[in-house]
Amino acid sequence: MPSPTTVLSVLLLLAPLLASAHFHITYPGSRGFSEEDIFDYPCGGFPSPMAERVPFPLSGGPIQIDNEHTESLLQVTMALGNDPSGDDFVFDVVPTVQEYGPAEFCFGDVRAPADVAVRAGENATFQVITSGHEGGLYACVDVTFTDTPLSSSEYDSHCENATGVSVEAVEPGTMANMSAHDHGDGDGDGDGDEEGGEAAASSTSTGGAPAATWVGWAVGAVGVVGGLAVL
Repeated sequence: MPSPTTVLSVLLLLAPLLASAHFHITYPGSRGFSEEDIFDYPCGGFPSPMAERVPFPLSGGPIQIDNEHTESLLQVTMALGNDPSGDDFVFDVVPTVQEYGPAEFCFGDVRAPADVAVRAGENATFQVITSGHEGGLYACVDVTFTDTPLSSSEYDSHCENATGVSVEAVEPGTMANMSAHDHGDGDGDGDGDEEGGEAAASSTSTGGAPAATWVGWAVGAVGVVGGLAVL
C-alpha cells in the first residue's frame, strides 16, 4: 500500500491537470481555445467570428470534441448571421445530454432544427457547451451552410468516439452550463461560475429541436449511445 506521503505527492501533481480539464472542438474547426476564458459566454473568450468560415452541410455533419472531463453535460446551440451576439444563440441543435468517459466524442448528424429555414450560403455559428468545475464551458465554430454533403469516408474520419464513451438523455430543460456544484462532475471541484452560468441561462434556446434530431445525431455516434429508450 502506498504511503500517505506518496498519495499526497500524486494528488498534488494531478491537481493542476484536474483544475485545467476542459474541452476542445477538433472538427470542423474552432474560434480558438483559452484556458483562462473558456468559461466566458458565449464563445469562451473569442467574440469575433473565424476569418475563414467552415463549409457545413445542410444535410447534417459531425462536430468532434476532445473532452477532458470524465462526466459532463453537453449541448449544442446555434445562432444565425455573420457576427452573432450572445442573445442570438436561440436554437437548440443538440438538446442537453449526459456524457460519460473522457477523450474523443462525436456529435453526429448535427444540423439546423427542422423548423428553422436555412439555405446554402447562409452563415451561422455553432456553440458547444459542457459542464465543468467552473460552471459552463464554451467554444464556437463559424460555418457557412452548403448543399454538398460529406462523403461517407469524410464523415467517418471526423466522427470518432473513445472506448467506453456513452451518453444518455436527461430531464428536459436541464442546462449544460450547470456547475459541478449543481450537477456531479467526475473531476470538478464544485465551484460554479455565476456570471457565465447566468448569461447562458438567460440566452439559451427557446427553439427546441424535435426528438428526431436528438435521435439523428445520437445514431451518428453509433455503438456508444445509451439512453435512447427514454425518448
